[in-house]
Amino acid sequence: MSLRLADAAAAWAAHHNSGLPWARQKTTDVPAATAAAAVEDLFPGVNVAEPDPLFLAHGYRRPVARPTGKSQAPDLRAPVAFAFRLRQFFSVGTRAEVARVLLTMPRPDAAAQDVADVAGYSKRNVSEALDALAAAGVASVRTRGKEHVYSLDRNRWLALFDLQRAPEYIDWPRLLRLMLELEHWLEEDRREGRSDYMRASAARDFVDRVAPLLDALQIQPSRSQFVSEPSFWPVFVGMIDTLLARLAKPRSFGTGEDAELTGRASEDWLGERWGDERARPDRA
Repeated sequence: MSLRLADAAAAWAAHHNSGLPWARQKTTDVPAATAAAAVEDLFPGVNVAEPDPLFLAHGYRRPVARPTGKSQAPDLRAPVAFAFRLRQFFSVGTRAEVARVLLTMPRPDAAAQDVADVAGYSKRNVSEALDALAAAGVASVRTRGKEHVYSLDRNRWLALFDLQRAPEYIDWPRLLRLMLELEHWLEEDRREGRSDYMRASAARDFVDRVAPLLDALQIQPSRSQFVSEPSFWPVFVGMIDTLLARLAKPRSFGTGEDAELTGRASEDWLGERWGDERARPDRA
């Protein structure tokens, strides 16, 4: 985006909503004659019967945009708008997103990197926000191994916002990424035509490779289950059971309800992809 176009957009935004902190009323410094001679279509091919004067002053031709009245401001007290409410409370920035993560994620506390992965800010900015909240006595911090983990008193925050419970964060990016990795692994297995023993060994390698995703989603098999290759296959199938249950009923995360959706789920799902009965645990 050119600086001239950014100025035009800021001027348009300020004209329609002067409360925006980043918007500013700005007119072009280019003489009107020069601007008129240099006008270009912002949307080539679109017929412009009535050009927007603010964009036209900056050398761009685009149609006037008029509100239809079909949209409206969200209800900030609705659970789905909790993130917007926190941004009103903290203003838009790192602290609002840090608070959102700590108040909605399934685990009670998290390290800076865990928060950064979800908040959409760099680890450095997240660490600064977490330290500031801890220094203000708003967040608690403790040491876990070589890192600091942070938490918020959820009961106090829920009382502040007059909520019975906080909305639950569902880690769709990691869940769907793990499913994609699993699909790729299954496609590779179909091409290779592995024996039961080699398939179980490859499954162990796969679990090791995606361990960070499994840890973050809290569906990592315990190390005590990493038994010999043939015996590992039921462990692998059980992990897929949990993953499929999480996708089918994401709010069961951490409630123990995952077991309701296990059983033959992974056998059926794997069987569909292989087209045979190799998914059965008793085949390992």
